[in-house]
Amino acid sequence: MLEISVSGVRVLDAVTKQLTVEHEIAQIQIVCQDERDLNCFAYISQDGDRHFCHVFCVLTADVATEIIVTLGQAFEVCYRITNDSYSSIEPIAI
Repeated sequence: MLEISVSGVRVLDAVTKQLTVEHEIAQIQIVCQDERDLNCFAYISQDGDRHFCHVFCVLTADVATEIIVTLGQAFEVCYRITNDSYSSIEPIAI
């Protein structure tokens, strides 16, 4: 089970609901859908100097597309929040 928010992606065990893996939005570099099997999508995360590819297959291509769109929306909201917080900082005269 995936939980997607502006904080990041959490992968939970579908049965126990235990957290399997968690990635902050800033750690995720790319998200894509498999061109041959549209039911599959992946994202690459970075942890220090290492990169990991996380591949998921879901029941339908529509579900995969919806997840990718949701991830894109999370990136966009996170970007806007970050930009708004920087633009509201008053410059300091030195």
